[in-house]
Amino acid sequence: MKVNIEFEWVSKFEITKRQLNRAILLFLHEKYYIYATTLAGANEEILGELVRLNGDKSYIDIYMKNIDQVKQENQPKNEYIKRNLLNYLRNKYKHSNDNSDKDPPVSQNIAEEYINRAIYNYQLLDNAQNSFIQKYKNPRKALGSRSSDYSLPIAPNN
Repeated sequence: MKVNIEFEWVSKFEITKRQLNRAILLFLHEKYYIYATTLAGANEEILGELVRLNGDKSYIDIYMKNIDQVKQENQPKNEYIKRNLLNYLRNKYKHSNDNSDKDPPVSQNIAEEYINRAIYNYQLLDNAQNSFIQKYKNPRKALGSRSSDYSLPIAPNN
């Protein structure tokens, strides 16, 4: 039996662009905040690595530097702990490796935070604003007078 498998070769940056576009679609159009959070969170992490490879500082890098500049008594000293705290909810959604019975909260604000972080990193790599980012930044204009007027193209390359 012969199985045909088709592959599409795309760059990591193209993958992140598609991920970010999908996270924005899920956020604005579908209102699936948990999916938007996990997808944008993964996207922000990959984009952050690409930003660092490009010689710049990612959102997380700048945030961590700002935390270090604020002298707080209860501030964790270990960078790993600080990063985990910053990504606590995203990681709580993604992993089920603790015995806690408590489910993490799902929130539009949490999804917005991760999408904004991903957009920040994306724009360090590509200053152009794609149509999804424009619609995310100005949803009222994109939505028109009624939410049913709103539509985003499904094709990931937009």
